[in-house]
Amino acid sequence: MIDLLELHIFFLDKHVNYLNCHNPDDYGYVLIKDLKNVRMIGNIENDGQGGYVHSELRTVFESLPSSHAGMAVKVYDQGMNTSPFVSIKCSPAKLLQGHNLCGFDDVKFSALNMLYLLSQHMPDLYDMLDVNNVEVSQIDITYSVLARNHHEKIAFINHLSNSSKGQTKKRGDGFDTTAYFGAKNSRIKRLKLYSKFEEMQNDAKLMIRKGFKSSAEIINQLLETSYAKNAIRFEATLKKRYLQRHNIPTNLNKLIRHIKQNDNFYKDNFYNCWKDIFNALQGHEVKIMNDDNVYKQLYKTYSKTTKTGNISTSTVDRLNNFYITLKSSGFYIEKEKAKNNGRSSIRTFERNVKSLVEAGFSLSVLQNLNNESGATVLPFIHYFDIDFSNQHYDGYIKPKPLFEQKVS
Repeated sequence: MIDLLELHIFFLDKHVNYLNCHNPDDYGYVLIKDLKNVRMIGNIENDGQGGYVHSELRTVFESLPSSHAGMAVKVYDQGMNTSPFVSIKCSPAKLLQGHNLCGFDDVKFSALNMLYLLSQHMPDLYDMLDVNNVEVSQIDITYSVLARNHHEKIAFINHLSNSSKGQTKKRGDGFDTTAYFGAKNSRIKRLKLYSKFEEMQNDAKLMIRKGFKSSAEIINQLLETSYAKNAIRFEATLKKRYLQRHNIPTNLNKLIRHIKQNDNFYKDNFYNCWKDIFNALQGHEVKIMNDDNVYKQLYKTYSKTTKTGNISTSTVDRLNNFYITLKSSGFYIEKEKAKNNGRSSIRTFERNVKSLVEAGFSLSVLQNLNNESGATVLPFIHYFDIDFSNQHYDGYIKPKPLFEQKVS
């Protein structure tokens, strides 16, 4: 689905003046004249020679609401080697239905609704724009896979966040439920892997703060579905430079025609962005742990020879008992018990986990121990074999366009 779309809409030539530039073919700083109903800060003066001078001229982001969510709008009134334009960006799914748990692969449908919203809220500005001269600046394409449970979901994200290959590497600023890959400010592509459930919890709170109470209610209802609870979201951000490097038109009309001629446009470019990560774990297996191997590894790491020449296994025995407890009760249950028992207990828990990790047992393995065998079973091939026909929760219906909805 398209999770975010950013469009740049250029102004009609008749609304543009050139600052300190008397040759129409010489691109310099440009300025919009007669701009109405757009908040601007700064000063504009005639230079007495047919040009204009300005100081500290800037505009601010506006947020245009639909009945479900907002769309960011900003006027870029000046620039080097470019005409002035208006930037609009949003999550098309949120704009039309109040959530982005699932949505649609349709740039045309998304763009038309965004342009419609702009025309309704800022008609004077919209009339100044060349709607046939729209550039696509960014497309976020996302698809989900379903984990069997929450613990497996977190274990998978943790494991994948430690994998890298080629030019795609973990960025290092992820959280337990999120991992980022690639350069933070890349002008080509960005990758993000995350648990959808936690993001939706934050979205519900954000919607309430922004006044979209009905959207918050929709999100809270969807949080009760197994689809939301188990969804792992792969997100690929395609920047304008990525499109250009792959000979993909950035003009909106040309891009729509290109997509129409390439049925697998969204899937192909999604896979192209993620291929390094997917290839890095192709055929990957997490080794099965058993009690004997665990004890041997702990003994090798933590057994000590005392001053009298005896072998001390007190640390080995303590950590082995801790491991058996994790295997029996589960990582998260034991962690919650430790939290409830106070600060010293949670510190002991964290210290024991750290000791096991330092002995060579990955955190993802400890978080997903099998209660019977002590093994972890993470079917990686399941996560990379994305089912594109199963990208919606039961009962999902594609939303109507905004002109058929009430715009508040």
